[in-house]
Amino acid sequence: MKLEIRKATISDAKEISILGRKTFYDTFSQYFNSASELETYLSQTFSFEKIVSSMKKPNNIFWLAIADEIPVGYAKLKICSWHDDANTQSVSQLQKIYVHQDYLDKKIGVQLLKHLEQEVVNLKSKELWLSVLNLNERAIKFYQKLRFKPIKKHAFTIGTQTFHFELMQKIYEEQMLDYNTILEKEETLDPENWENMKQLAHTMVDDMFDYMKNFKNEKVWTKPTELAKSNLSKTLPTKPEKIENVYADFKENVLPFNKGNIHPRFWSWVEGGSSPFAMMAEMLAAAMNPNVTIGDHAAMYVDAQVIDWLKEMINYPKTASGILLSGGTMANITAIVVARNAYKNNLARKKGLRNMPKMVVYITSETHSCIQKAVEAAGMGADSLQLVKYTPDFRMDVSDLKKCIQNDKEAGNIPLCVVGNAGTVNTGAIDPLDEILEICQKEKIWFHIDGAIGALAKQVPEYKNQLNALEHADSVALDLHKWLYVPYEVGCLLVKNKDLHRAAFAIEAAYLSKHERGLAAGPDPIANYGMELSRGFKSLKVWMSIKEHGSEKFVRLMRQNIAQSYYLGSLVEKESELELLTPVTMNIVCFRFIGSDPELDVNAINKEILMRLHEEGVAAPSYTFLNGKYAIRVANTNHRSRKSDFEAIVFDVLRIGRSLVLTSHVY
Repeated sequence: MKLEIRKATISDAKEISILGRKTFYDTFSQYFNSASELETYLSQTFSFEKIVSSMKKPNNIFWLAIADEIPVGYAKLKICSWHDDANTQSVSQLQKIYVHQDYLDKKIGVQLLKHLEQEVVNLKSKELWLSVLNLNERAIKFYQKLRFKPIKKHAFTIGTQTFHFELMQKIYEEQMLDYNTILEKEETLDPENWENMKQLAHTMVDDMFDYMKNFKNEKVWTKPTELAKSNLSKTLPTKPEKIENVYADFKENVLPFNKGNIHPRFWSWVEGGSSPFAMMAEMLAAAMNPNVTIGDHAAMYVDAQVIDWLKEMINYPKTASGILLSGGTMANITAIVVARNAYKNNLARKKGLRNMPKMVVYITSETHSCIQKAVEAAGMGADSLQLVKYTPDFRMDVSDLKKCIQNDKEAGNIPLCVVGNAGTVNTGAIDPLDEILEICQKEKIWFHIDGAIGALAKQVPEYKNQLNALEHADSVALDLHKWLYVPYEVGCLLVKNKDLHRAAFAIEAAYLSKHERGLAAGPDPIANYGMELSRGFKSLKVWMSIKEHGSEKFVRLMRQNIAQSYYLGSLVEKESELELLTPVTMNIVCFRFIGSDPELDVNAINKEILMRLHEEGVAAPSYTFLNGKYAIRVANTNHRSRKSDFEAIVFDVLRIGRSLVLTSHVY
């Protein structure tokens, strides 16, 4: 049998064995006439002492012994090299790595093992196997420290000598890093050429200002082309692109197909339209990039000041707490959790709901769907919702509310919370909040007001009395990207009892404990008032917008939107072919085309009208059903809309509707 010492690449190996000097001699001395002949042969081509220094030079090749013809016990074992040469194949081809225990008596053996552990992340199996010769107590402790576990014992004979091995395995759960090599060249996401980036940034700002200024002359909405969708379906880019090309991609495939809510004729759902200064505030917030949850830094105080201003806007108690969230949905969900936990001193938080009576939350079918998500997320289940009847004007029927509460008390249920609406999502109707407040106070039920649509209208003189109960509600949800017109996204929850709010979410963690000084000092962590521990600087755009315009201007704009909605309602009522489906009460108008043919499929034709309005890009109202009737719904929180825009939508609805009737298009 011939032993060949040669340069080996990883392509030669499926398994690696690293032998100590003694084991190497014992194993291969039979192939030489004498030990001195083997020593001479090895000294000419191989040196254990050189391996350590070779490791520090990735391009150096390790010279080890390759046995082309070896006994049965080594049938799958080859000894080879590994190195970082461009022409050498990846270590990922290896399946097992064998290391003989006696090798670990030498410093070099430990270093080689560490090197293998750094390399093993490339193994497909993410495993390192050790075949340990003559396992002793010292070796056992060593391997336990390295988190190896024994798998089985095995033995084989070479010549007249029998070797006993303990097969051990380590499974890597985490990627192992060769930090020395990695840190030889450290990277950053900052640009290499700041001036080039700054020049592009100026171009972006100019483009976006022109975009916001001139978008009123474009279509409200443009359907994304198949090409754009294809370009936005490409696989993950692994290599960098020039920033100019990335921005060009944005301008070609993203910007032309915006949702459209900065257009004067966008009235879908209930979405505000942002402003140039607020856009710049978003840039400033992104540049600062603070996590506004914990710590003694300016953003925490801006956050607190915005919440205080919101309390002042609706005359809510100064001692109340508050938290900024992504919008009305998260504000409502957070409120329901607070209400649930407030019952009997956080009993549900401590013990869960399994052994508790059914908790009931009272709403109408006009209440926003997020309340159902809230009770489900709070563990109470959708069956905990009790639908209260509403009056013909879509307001909660107070007499039916009283009956529902009484029925639940008699059934042994817990009347937990009543959700009143300061503007329903369908029609903008305001529930009889004062009467609901009186019932809740008498029955000791949590009173939450979903004010995402209209709570801020409390500042409008004509709505101050209707919304007076906001001052006394246990909690109020607000949406600032609606009637404060700031960029998406930011909402708010206010809670009258700060202690109950905090008790619903606060939790002690060593890594979040507040300190007396330093960055870890500062205000009470915001995570104690909600679920999030990672929050952007969303308060800055609100803070800067309010300072830019003053609260009085926002009141005038809300009053303007309401007046425009009443104006649209009056235009609809003047047209015999249109029907106003419910009286205008605030900033939402629901109407439909009815034509003059009593046989007309009114629901179908109005759905078609809506889709054509969108496709033509002339207006973007939304839709709903009121008592089974399909409604074209205009929800006006748009500071750019003018009277002429509402005249235009009436004209276009009539135009499209009449055209559909004349062409007998399915209707």
